[in-house]
Amino acid sequence: MGWIQSDKRSRSQFQMFEIRPKRTPVFHQKDKYIETHIWLSILAYQIVNFIRIQLKDQNIQYSWTTIVEKLKTQRITTTTMDVKGNKKEILKTCTQANEEVKKIYSALIFKDRPYVRKQK
Repeated sequence: MGWIQSDKRSRSQFQMFEIRPKRTPVFHQKDKYIETHIWLSILAYQIVNFIRIQLKDQNIQYSWTTIVEKLKTQRITTTTMDVKGNKKEILKTCTQANEEVKKIYSALIFKDRPYVRKQK
C-alpha cells in the first residue's frame, strides 16, 4: 500500500513541474539539449522529493506549492555602489525569516539568514 501513496506523490510532483502557466513550451533543436533538459528535470524532481521527505520526517506536510509560497516571503537584496578609485562595493542583505520559514529551514538544517552583514 505504501508504494501506491508514493506513486501518487510522484505523479503529483511531476504534474507540479508541468503546470506553469507563465511559461511557454520548450522546443529544443538538438538532441543534446533535450537530454540536458531531461536530466535537469530529473534532478529537480529528486531535489523536491528529498526536501519533501526531510520535511515529512519533521512532521511538516506541506504541498510543494505551499513550501514555495512560504519561502517567497524572504528576500535577498544585492546593492552595488561605486566607490573611490573605480572600485565597486557589493552589499548582500537578507530579510528576517518568519516563524514558518524558520521551521522549514531548521527541518532542512539550513541557516535562516544566508547573508548577514558583517560589522567591521
